[in-house]
Amino acid sequence: MLEADLRNSMKTRDVVIFDGHAGPFYGFSMADWNKTNEGDFDDSEMRTADIANKYQVVLAEGCETYQIGEALMENPHKAGKNVDVITSMSFSNAATAIITEDFISMLIAHDSQQRMRPTNILSLLTKLDKAASDATFHTMYGVHGIDEDPHLHPFANTAKFGTKCTTNADCGAPGNLCVTMGSTGKKCTAACAGASDSGTGCPSAYTCKAVASASSSTIFGRACAK
Repeated sequence: MLEADLRNSMKTRDVVIFDGHAGPFYGFSMADWNKTNEGDFDDSEMRTADIANKYQVVLAEGCETYQIGEALMENPHKAGKNVDVITSMSFSNAATAIITEDFISMLIAHDSQQRMRPTNILSLLTKLDKAASDATFHTMYGVHGIDEDPHLHPFANTAKFGTKCTTNADCGAPGNLCVTMGSTGKKCTAACAGASDSGTGCPSAYTCKAVASASSSTIFGRACAK
């Protein structure tokens, strides 16, 4: 029954969370392997399983789930994209749900104005690794599939790009920023990833560049700039 529920989730859900026994060569285990060969979702089965032909986020919270990321990305419904899989490189702690709780809270995080503002990948992995190490485990989490993701902030409002501003709030959307662009002063733009983007990244005439804080003189991220 648990295996059927998991397979159905992989076929229909946008976010899938597995928190339990796992390992290389046998994937997700949902039964006592000393008593039955059933109740598991093997790595080999993930490559051909009937899963959703849409973007999904999968948290594989278990011991040594790193092979699961590659297996899911090789599935023909994904073809190397449309999925981000968070996996572990070592043993995880099955005695607590803290990793799952942290993952959910950061995935649906809201800002002070109650606008949805989920945490970025780097902050997410940093928190998961710290939570695991606090429990005396050295799990080390990673993400498969992010190279195929859009490089422009998903909440960016490109219609505001180039508008004069004073603060980030002047630029509207949560993904937009107010940054200094050379001698033209402060203009609205948005956060991005990568060195230079087109299509799914920065609009034409813009490049994804490092931006610095004027108060601390430190690089704090990247934004689309001219």
